[in-house]
Amino acid sequence: MRILMVQTYHYYRGGDSTAMFNLARLLESRGHEVVHFAMNHPQNLPSPWSKYFTSEIDFPALLGESSARAAASVIGKSIYNREAREKIARLADETKPDIAHFHNIHGHLTT
Repeated sequence: MRILMVQTYHYYRGGDSTAMFNLARLLESRGHEVVHFAMNHPQNLPSPWSKYFTSEIDFPALLGESSARAAASVIGKSIYNREAREKIARLADETKPDIAHFHNIHGHLTT
């Protein structure tokens, strides 16, 4: 089975990403193929699927700008991230997963 794993970050950032990587490793040990989708980040682990990852969204930095433009960007991307929608669609078209497992995607990977 081919499984699409969706997680905001693709590095060991905390419990949610650790659980996702552990689950991916378990699934792969049982013969399943795992395809990852996440947001780009300088600390990301290597992935053959990283060309599909979305641009990094740093909400704290944007909110720290205290501008109407930054606030609109945070609100807009929290509700609908067009880039995430387009890239995950291309990844799914190419890999044809049997199932998708969404982990803590927060407001970053909204589609």
